[in-house]
Amino acid sequence: MAAWSFHVYPALKQLTLDIAARVFMASEFGGRQAALNKAFVDTVRAGTSMIRFAMPGGRWNAGLRGRRVLEDFFRHNVPAKRESDSNDLFAGLCHARDDNGDAFSDDDVVNHMIFLMMAAHDTSTITTTTAAYYLGKNPEWQDRVRAECLAAGPGPLDIEALEACGTWSW
Repeated sequence: MAAWSFHVYPALKQLTLDIAARVFMASEFGGRQAALNKAFVDTVRAGTSMIRFAMPGGRWNAGLRGRRVLEDFFRHNVPAKRESDSNDLFAGLCHARDDNGDAFSDDDVVNHMIFLMMAAHDTSTITTTTAAYYLGKNPEWQDRVRAECLAAGPGPLDIEALEACGTWSW
């Protein structure tokens, strides 16, 4: 019988990217999740490249290619966001004005969105993966978390519900 395995980091990476798309863009990536997730990963990993030259197969080259994918994706969506009356962050950047009344350029909007999406979903992925790792290594922590969840009761959970269960004693 084959052993079942679940790779936490890639699953959480995909989940947090999907959530970030809904939260910051009021949309989903459709069939592009895998390509965009790879582009984000490659772009982030490029920063750790020892050789910062665009040679085939190199981390830096993959990062440059990933960055182009992200730029193309966001740039393609800027016109629709500028026309929309959506209240998501992407549309907000498209509608924002500086003190002189000037709008952000398309390049500004694209750069802000890439940074925001990278920072938001990457830090969330790392944090939740680390939490899962330590919960896996420490069964007594699992028991405490389980007890806290049971004390909080069924959802939806908001700050008031979490504070009411009174188990924030870590």
